[in-house]
Amino acid sequence: MSDLRLELDLGPLLDLGKNLQGFESAIHRSVATLSAQTHLHIIEDASKVLHSRREIYIKALHKPSEVSPGVFVITLDESALWIEEKTEQHSMVNDLLGDNPKIAKDGSRYRCIPFSHNKGGPATNTPAEQQLVDAIKTELKKLRIPWAGIERNPDGSPKTGTLHKISMATPARPAGTAAGPGGNQQGWGRGPEGAPRVGPTGIPLLQGLRISQTGVFNPDGSPKLNKMGQQAARRDIMTFRIVSSKHLGQNRWIYPEKEGVNLMDKAMDWAEREWDQRIVPDLLKKLGG
Repeated sequence: MSDLRLELDLGPLLDLGKNLQGFESAIHRSVATLSAQTHLHIIEDASKVLHSRREIYIKALHKPSEVSPGVFVITLDESALWIEEKTEQHSMVNDLLGDNPKIAKDGSRYRCIPFSHNKGGPATNTPAEQQLVDAIKTELKKLRIPWAGIERNPDGSPKTGTLHKISMATPARPAGTAAGPGGNQQGWGRGPEGAPRVGPTGIPLLQGLRISQTGVFNPDGSPKLNKMGQQAARRDIMTFRIVSSKHLGQNRWIYPEKEGVNLMDKAMDWAEREWDQRIVPDLLKKLGG
């Protein structure tokens, strides 16, 4: 967990305003307002610099709380510290296997990892992710398969299960995208520039693409209806890959080294500038200083 504590120098202002009724409460309101603005500033910065990690970061960021009179703390949960701080290159195998993996006949642990391609959009996708999405959309258009629209039976009910298994070409790694640590920098996969993007086993990233739908139900078990009175459904466009404990020590499922975004430190610098350059002068005007 990481905390940003707004502790500002109030002494000079309190000395100047000690004879003015209500001035101390005005300072307190200013600090409270600044802490709220700082929280929003962090969210704005996260929206600018983060893509697929943005939702994780913002969800882990808590609104300011007053821990003592005039001291406000903005907290970032431990679940997002790997985004805030520098992350060393490491294997993701054990993290992906989790607590309850499946057990193979040879005793090894394994799990099927889904990769969703129709969640988010250009605002949250990395360039590498968006290239795959654009390729899928182009292929579906050729096949006259909807990207987002729910496919339905003649009676209006949603089709469910695996609807399509699509064999399509995976786009090439663009020029200027270095392989980087583990061969996978910024999600571009392995393989040389100009060649189809592949994973560590040489499998193209879009091989085995599947489209499925699942009906959506209310807590009482009744079908959840859309605005047209039809049963709602969730549509998934996915690929699947297997992670196994046998991959430990191999150059697979490697998370590359990444510098931290350091949004909390940057927000503190911003808040201090706001205090010195905007808020304090405004308060001094009220004193006639």
